[in-house]
Amino acid sequence: MKKSSFYVACLMFFLLTGCGYKKDKLSVKNITSNDMCCVLLAKDINKGFYYQVGDICKIKRFTSESPIIHTTMSSISDEIKDETNDGNLYVLFYNEDIQDYVYKNMENKMDNLIHNKKIKSHKYSLKELDSLNWQIEYKAE
Repeated sequence: MKKSSFYVACLMFFLLTGCGYKKDKLSVKNITSNDMCCVLLAKDINKGFYYQVGDICKIKRFTSESPIIHTTMSSISDEIKDETNDGNLYVLFYNEDIQDYVYKNMENKMDNLIHNKKIKSHKYSLKELDSLNWQIEYKAE
């Protein structure tokens, strides 16, 4: 019985540590009275499209969260510094009730997300993010 518990614990450890995701230094603080979601995008200037640089982040009201990025990226900073990108981070904030719409448009209709009135789109340059110490606050607008 103890051996099976040990094997289950080892399996869980390898699954959780080997899944290929990590937290980034960016922190997003929700200072509204509602739970909300955000997604991070970068823009490839050669191909002319936006792409996701972090996992969709759900943030409870009055809390902070660091988005999760894939381990193939060293950091969000390095990703947006890449010479093929326009040097900005696009943060889209939205209520959880339109989550299905966001998922459906993540693949090939990012422009729809950025220009949707239900989604608040914020653009940050590296200089702005550095001046904010990579701490973004989302306030009700």
